[in-house]
Amino acid sequence: MKKFLKKITLIVIMFSLILATTVISLQLIIETNATFKFQGESVILGHSQPECAFNDSLISGFKNVSESGESYFYTYIKCKKILADNPQIKNVFIQFGVNNISKIMDTWTWDNKSISYRYPKFSPFMTPAEHKTLFLNNPKGFFNSLPIFIKYQAKRLLRTDFNYSDILGGHLSLATKERGGTESNLLDKDVPKETGISSINILMLQRIILLCKEKNKNVYLVRCPIMNKNKLFASEVLFEKIRSEYFSEIDFLDFSDFSLDNSNFRDPKHLNKSGANKFSLWFYHFFTSNIKETQNTL
Repeated sequence: MKKFLKKITLIVIMFSLILATTVISLQLIIETNATFKFQGESVILGHSQPECAFNDSLISGFKNVSESGESYFYTYIKCKKILADNPQIKNVFIQFGVNNISKIMDTWTWDNKSISYRYPKFSPFMTPAEHKTLFLNNPKGFFNSLPIFIKYQAKRLLRTDFNYSDILGGHLSLATKERGGTESNLLDKDVPKETGISSINILMLQRIILLCKEKNKNVYLVRCPIMNKNKLFASEVLFEKIRSEYFSEIDFLDFSDFSLDNSNFRDPKHLNKSGANKFSLWFYHFFTSNIKETQNTL
């Protein structure tokens, strides 16, 4: 029995060493060779709201690198690589709303679904402390994502595909109406109240802003257009408290009450294709006349 246990222990140790060696080797190769280069002097970062709202094909010199379900933890990792590989960037816009700092963002950072989707892509670009954060909050999910990481990165390595700009996100054009939905029932939907705050996401937003300032970038917090403002703003008092306490010195572009018809929304929080096009064309003129023009006079 003892010999059997020793053999099993030895096999587990050898497997662990092989796995660790494979993971570390892949991470080093990818981190050394990966590039995140793209065109544009301005970027918008965030989750699904800016992903759907900013049609960057209509905004000259603007790049949308938002992605659905993304917490500031991953946005920070993404931002580090973007700024390192794109020195031409002057302006960084960051989505900032109630749901960006609500407690649910903890789930979006380290639950099984988030880790299995994002860790395999961003693992090579994380610091030891960032790996540790995910491991401590979900050890099982962390280890389960390692085979996914190996498969994903090995495929890219075999293709010698080191252009990682394709994992950054981009504009998502949504259909005019939600499936089975109408303008009226979209308005009448009961929007859940955001409760509690995510300390780690507030911390990561602070780090994103600090990183941008260290790189001498102009930083703007942005809130995208939404429908049915009264329901969505149930936690507005808490949101304003957080903003004034931590981010009062950062320019806040609040477009939450931007004038759009209900037909321009996919659901209460997301613009559809027509809404995104209208907002993006307006934003281009706003950006050109209110931000670029001001920067040119400094």
